[in-house]
Amino acid sequence: MLALLPVSLIPAFTGQAGWVYLGGAGILGAGFLYYGVRMASTRSNSLARELRMASIAYLPSVFALLMFGNIRRTSGCPAFSFHQLRLVGPDEQLFPDRWPVLLQESGTRKA
Repeated sequence: MLALLPVSLIPAFTGQAGWVYLGGAGILGAGFLYYGVRMASTRSNSLARELRMASIAYLPSVFALLMFGNIRRTSGCPAFSFHQLRLVGPDEQLFPDRWPVLLQESGTRKA
C-alpha cells in the first residue's frame, strides 16, 4: 500500500497528466493510506469495511481524475477532438463502409 501513492503520481511526473491529477491523486492516495494505516494498527471488522469502501472509491476516482484532467489537454489534438464528434442518424451506417470517409474528413489516417 505504501508503493501505491508514488506509483499513482507517475503519470503527472511523466507528462501524461496535469496538475489537477497530481493534486487529486495525492489527496486520494493520502486518504487511502490513512485508512490502510488505521486498519494495520487496529484490526477490526468495521475498519476493514471502511478500508474496503475507501478502496472502492479510490480507483474510480483516480481514473476519473486522469480522464477529466486530460480533456483540456487533448481537445487540441489533431487526431481527435470533441468538436469532430457527431451523432450518427438512423439511416447512416457507422461501420466499415463509412470509415474511410470519416477518417478523410477528420484529417487522420488509418494505421
